Amino acid sequence: MGTVIETANFCRFDFVDPRPEQIVIDDIAHALSNICRFGGHTRIHWSVAHHSLLVSRLLKSSGKSRVVQFAGLMHDSQEAYVGDIPTPLKRMLGASFSDIENRVWGVIASQFGIDPVLPPEVHEADYIALLIERQVFYNGSPHPFDTGRPAIDLRPYLNEIQVIWQVMNQQPLYFLDHGRTKHTFLNTFHELHDSLRENRS
Repeated sequence: MGTVIETANFCRFDFVDPRPEQIVIDDIAHALSNICRFGGHTRIHWSVAHHSLLVSRLLKSSGKSRVVQFAGLMHDSQEAYVGDIPTPLKRMLGASFSDIENRVWGVIASQFGIDPVLPPEVHEADYIALLIERQVFYNGSPHPFDTGRPAIDLRPYLNEIQVIWQVMNQQPLYFLDHGRTKHTFLNTFHELHDSLRENRS
C-alpha cells in the first residue's frame, strides 16, 4: 500500500508527497462530514464538518472578514486525510504526526488560497467552539475539563448551545445526516471561496 490512500472521488493522495491536484473539495466535505469529533464519544454524530461550520459561523457573527471566516471553515480540513486524532493521543504521537499534518495542511492552504498561518481569531473561535461542544456533550460529567487556558463566559453563545441541545432532542433545527452536512459545508465553502476569488480578480 505504501504511502498512498484513495479518496471517495477516486483520487490518489500521497502522504509523503501531497500535491494540490490531489486535493478535491468534495473529498474534504465528504470525509469531514463522516468523521466524528471527540473520537466518536458524543451523544449524537457531531462531525468535524459540524465543528468547522460552527467556527465559521462564530467568526461571521462577531463581524470577522470573509477571509477569516473561510480560514475558520477550512482550519481542520487536513483531518479529511489524516483523521481527527484526540488531542492527548496527538501529543503522544509527537513531531512525526505533526509534520505529516502540517504538510497536508500546507498543500490544502495553497490549493485554496489560504494563509497557512491561521489568524488568532480562528484559534479563538476554535477554542470557543470546543467549549460549546463540551458544554453540550459532556454536561453533567464529574470530570473537570482543564484546557490550561483562562475560562470564557459562554453566555454570549447561548443561542449556539441551544441549537445543539435541540438537535440532541431530535428537533429539525440542524442538519444531522451526512448528506445534508456535506451539502451545507460545500455551500458555505463556495459562497466564501467564490466571493474571495472575485475580489482578487
